[in-house]
Amino acid sequence: MRQNGKVVNAKTVSKSWIRNFLKEFDNDLRLGRGSGLDPKWAQAFNYTTVHHHFKLLSNYLKDNDIPWENVYNMDEKGVQLGGGRKNSQIRYFFSRDDCMMYRGKSDDLQLVTILDCVCADGTVDIKPGFVFSGVGKFGEWFKVHDDIV
Repeated sequence: MRQNGKVVNAKTVSKSWIRNFLKEFDNDLRLGRGSGLDPKWAQAFNYTTVHHHFKLLSNYLKDNDIPWENVYNMDEKGVQLGGGRKNSQIRYFFSRDDCMMYRGKSDDLQLVTILDCVCADGTVDIKPGFVFSGVGKFGEWFKVHDDIV
C-alpha cells in the first residue's frame, strides 16, 4: 500500500478491508486455522536443506542403480475416534434460557492409525491401511487380496 502512495496506520486494515481483499483474491487465498509447526522443523524446511537432501538421494540412487519406480514413501497418521476434541469448531443450538449448555460426549475413545504409501514415480496405486487396536487376530487378515499390489 505504501508503494501506491497510501498512508498505512492502525486504522488502515479493517475487517471490511480484509473481507474485500479476500473477495478480490478468492481464487488464490483462503482463511484457515494453521497447524503448529515445531521451530526446528520449520528451520530445516528451506530450499537449501531440501535441495541438498534430494541431491544426496539422487546420487545414491544413481550410484546403486536403483530406479525411481523402486522408491516408496510411507507415512502414518494417528486419529482419535469418539470425541476428545477440545478445539472442535462444531456449534450447537441451545435455548437462551438454558444456563447449562452441555452436550453428550463419548467416553469410548478409539485410536486408529492410518498408513499411506506412495511410489515416487506414481506408477503403483497403493491402498491406505488402517490399524485398529485390538486383542485378537483373524486369519483372513493375512490372506492376500486381489486388489492389493
